[in-house]
Amino acid sequence: MTTTNINLSDPEVQRCPFGAYKALRDEAPVHRMPNTGMYVVSRYEDICDIVRDPDRFSMAVPMDFLFKTDAAKQYYRDHGYPRRTPLSSDPPYHTEFRDLLEPFFTAGRIRQWEPRLRELIGNLADKLETDKPVDFVADFCFPLPMSVMTVLLGLPLEDHKILKHWTDVWVLPFSHGLTPEQEMYVAEEGIKLQRYLLDAFERKRREPADDLLTVLVQTRRADGSPLTTHEMLGFAEQAVVGANETTQNGLAMAMKELIENPGVEDRLHAEPGKIRTFVEECLRLQSPTAGMYRVTTQDVELHGVTIPKGCIVHLRFAAGNRDERHFPNPDKLDLDRRNAASHLAFSQAIHHCLGAPLARLEINLAFEILLSRRQHFRFARGAESFEYVPGLALRQLKYLWIQSDPAAAAARATAA
Repeated sequence: MTTTNINLSDPEVQRCPFGAYKALRDEAPVHRMPNTGMYVVSRYEDICDIVRDPDRFSMAVPMDFLFKTDAAKQYYRDHGYPRRTPLSSDPPYHTEFRDLLEPFFTAGRIRQWEPRLRELIGNLADKLETDKPVDFVADFCFPLPMSVMTVLLGLPLEDHKILKHWTDVWVLPFSHGLTPEQEMYVAEEGIKLQRYLLDAFERKRREPADDLLTVLVQTRRADGSPLTTHEMLGFAEQAVVGANETTQNGLAMAMKELIENPGVEDRLHAEPGKIRTFVEECLRLQSPTAGMYRVTTQDVELHGVTIPKGCIVHLRFAAGNRDERHFPNPDKLDLDRRNAASHLAFSQAIHHCLGAPLARLEINLAFEILLSRRQHFRFARGAESFEYVPGLALRQLKYLWIQSDPAAAAARATAA
């Protein structure tokens, strides 16, 4: 494979990018992607170094990178607030903002939600008639994280479908190449989401509860000042989108890996304690968030390549997660891998995903419950059982048709 021509925006590459990743890591660890001006970094250690260096690699990627047309950017300014994600910023502002909200996302706090999560997962598992073909994405992976985040935010559970629509639209600009009409559609739907959240903030001021939106409206800085409306909107949007995309895609990819790796399911039945490593390996191998962006604040030289000041750098987490320099036999799902959890699926350092404990708990509980009730998961439609959604930043499935043998699970339970 000729590395000079590798374009990660090519849908053909996106279907199976792993050969391209290896070629980049071995031959062009800093790669200027054709027709974009973007520099792709693909080795694990380089990505780790960059996420720990906000002075040279800023998280504050300009809005112009996402929206090329002035009309879409002006629509945000005229009708609402320009898109802003406070957690996607640099210290010291990022540090202050994260410190204010991190107590809501500690592992201990998230564990308090486990009974509710088990209930939601159990209800979805009950609806999976998996002796017949089902679309695991539509029937399980979509409703679970959206329902969970809707509850955590303190929004009406029946709104999870419209919230899912808005999150799907919100992430479209990260794939680049949108037409002016598509960009305007993203802006119009984005303003609808903002107005929905503004109404929700007002309700929480009148009727506070134990939820994340109440935390946002009640949070005060050290000087006693509240968060601005723009800050609250930015974080709420990021929470809705992040919780949906990472967990939904992680669940779907984990089921696909389970089916494609004979023997793994039997071992998980025999050793349920390995489910945690299974989940980490699936996050590593498939990396639902395939990559994120930085912008250089000065000229930077890396592996003999000069990245000029002001350039966009794409950190390809998915490539780093298969780097044999850090993960021996990287393409194998290894239930005994000791460093599985050191993957980059949630980034690392100061920008490690705030919602990672919640995503991990959801996926772990989902497979614990599914494997306790079902057995012999398999593709239901052969080669037509799944299809990838083209996209640069996310690794996701449009659908995943599966079947299982509930009778086998019942027989196992009886024998036990």
